[in-house]
Amino acid sequence: MIFNILYNHKLSWMKSGCSMKNASPLADFLAFRKVKARLGGRIRLIISGGAPLSNDIEEFLRVTTCAFFTQGYGMTETCGLSSIGYPDDMSLVGTVGVASTYTRAAPGRSSRDGLRSAGGAFERRSMRQGEDSVFLDTTKTPS
Repeated sequence: MIFNILYNHKLSWMKSGCSMKNASPLADFLAFRKVKARLGGRIRLIISGGAPLSNDIEEFLRVTTCAFFTQGYGMTETCGLSSIGYPDDMSLVGTVGVASTYTRAAPGRSSRDGLRSAGGAFERRSMRQGEDSVFLDTTKTPS
């Protein structure tokens, strides 16, 4: 019960624009330092780059770990990172952030890129991208 009160208190301050470190030092001391200790005690930054995390999990990690958290996106064909979020910005929860330098991004265009909704229309769930470092053709093998 106390944990939930402290969690909601710190989350509300973070959502109002307060930085993670200044949102609730008392909550960090009373409850969240124990979470940080269970993660080794020296954690400073958590980066997720695989499948997207749910908003609830991302908010939980941002509030309770006392560490910066961000999600990113990239592909082998683009030589790595294509977008990344800002570690202390709650407005980017649930996104992979902004496109990095030299990356051009747009919503997916084909039916393979989306999930069919109940109405039959496709929801945009993917991103098409291009950048100067994209491989021209990864399917051809040398003859």
